[in-house]
Amino acid sequence: MKFLLPIALLAVVTVGSALPIWLPLPQQPSTPVVPTALTLTPVSTNPAAPEASQLVRFVTSPVAVPTPSILTDLYFYEGQYVRRGQVLAKLKVRATKAVAYLNAAHDGVLSRPQLSVGELLTPDAPLTTLTDQTRLLVRLHPAVASRLHPGDSVQVSLASAPGAPVRGKITSWTSAGPAAPLVAVQLRKSVAGASAGASLLLAGTIGRPEVALLLTR
Repeated sequence: MKFLLPIALLAVVTVGSALPIWLPLPQQPSTPVVPTALTLTPVSTNPAAPEASQLVRFVTSPVAVPTPSILTDLYFYEGQYVRRGQVLAKLKVRATKAVAYLNAAHDGVLSRPQLSVGELLTPDAPLTTLTDQTRLLVRLHPAVASRLHPGDSVQVSLASAPGAPVRGKITSWTSAGPAAPLVAVQLRKSVAGASAGASLLLAGTIGRPEVALLLTR
């Protein structure tokens, strides 16, 4: 029995010294990994603005009678597109009581009638105005004006929806002091979808490299 007690104590000491090796080590709290933020540089998709010219307006003309007449019937409405020669109104000439008809002088868009049926039309009191969408007034950018000349042939298309260009010609050129020149352009037909202030692509070629400019709203 005396020999067993030291052996038991030795076993306890041996096992006790080994326990720390068997016990699991405490885990250190893990540090969360924060991803590095990426810096994105925006890329502009808009090209540099070209030299801009302004589409001022279309040319309009009054629809009037050569002699005083009574308006007896109307055949159009505001905003209607008409062809050259289309009948716009029926009249009764005041001097002769003869029936006459008022026709469109050219293709274009009509504005609101200024008189009603039964009223008197005179040469200085037009019935309405007719906007010719084949005749444009354009304010040119000075740099563009230096590359175009009166009489140049041009091609025009709508910038927002370019299609087959419409051919035309610069018919007049007006320089007003320091302001950019105002030019008149006569087209063979109207540009579909174009209106005053719309963006048009205009290119001119006449014995020189092609010139392109953007008319912006």
